[in-house]
Amino acid sequence: MRSVIAFGVAALAGSAFAAPQGYGDIGNVVENVHVVVETVVHTVYLGDDVPGPSPTTPCTTSTPVPQPTPEAAYAPPIISFVYPAPPPPAPTSSTPTPTPTPTPEYTPEPAPPAPTSETPPPAPTATAATPAPSSGGYIDIVLEWRSKMGLPALEIDLKLQANALKTIQDAGGAMVHELNQGTMAQVMAPGECTLEGFGGCYLGGWLCEKPQLQGLDGVCHKASKGWQYNGQTDHAEILISTNYGKIGCSCDMNMWACDLA
Repeated sequence: MRSVIAFGVAALAGSAFAAPQGYGDIGNVVENVHVVVETVVHTVYLGDDVPGPSPTTPCTTSTPVPQPTPEAAYAPPIISFVYPAPPPPAPTSSTPTPTPTPTPEYTPEPAPPAPTSETPPPAPTATAATPAPSSGGYIDIVLEWRSKMGLPALEIDLKLQANALKTIQDAGGAMVHELNQGTMAQVMAPGECTLEGFGGCYLGGWLCEKPQLQGLDGVCHKASKGWQYNGQTDHAEILISTNYGKIGCSCDMNMWACDLA
């Protein structure tokens, strides 16, 4: 059993307590009165190793309780540190890793600079049109009869010749007049695409519409056989007119056409 004595002291200074006015009015007031209270407390601890008091044991007798030694009262904790083992080093290879070779990029060569010249390049020379033949073919027949009739000669024109051919082809071989650009007059007649066929058309089919013309000299009596004029004279008047100076004739699908300008 252990006995512990505790002392308590309470000190009161003057005017430490509040009371109603006039309470305990005494003639003489003593200021700064100090009051001391002493308290004694006995605490008894009972343990398993200490027998309790017997009826014959007086309360004032106490059995000394063994005091724990400082070594037994405090045992410092045991602290141990665990460090994880370091990871094993990465395996190394004796053969070094080859370094990839960069792929070369294709760089196109720059275009050569344009040649500079103070002299401008010569302008292309226009190709001259093929001149129309002055003789040969159907034009000889035309010139022969114009000479006999005392008329000026006509020049052959390739543009009028192409216009005449286009008229025949556009009509599919039928006798349908078509004045294309550059053409001022046109005559048409069926006949073989030969010089003999052209001669028959030019004399018998066109000029003999007016058999009394100068230079025909009665040839139309024979040349007009097989032709029907029905009173027409337009073809002959176009061919003997002095208003035209060029002619171009073509034949296709046994149809002749002559354009004049």
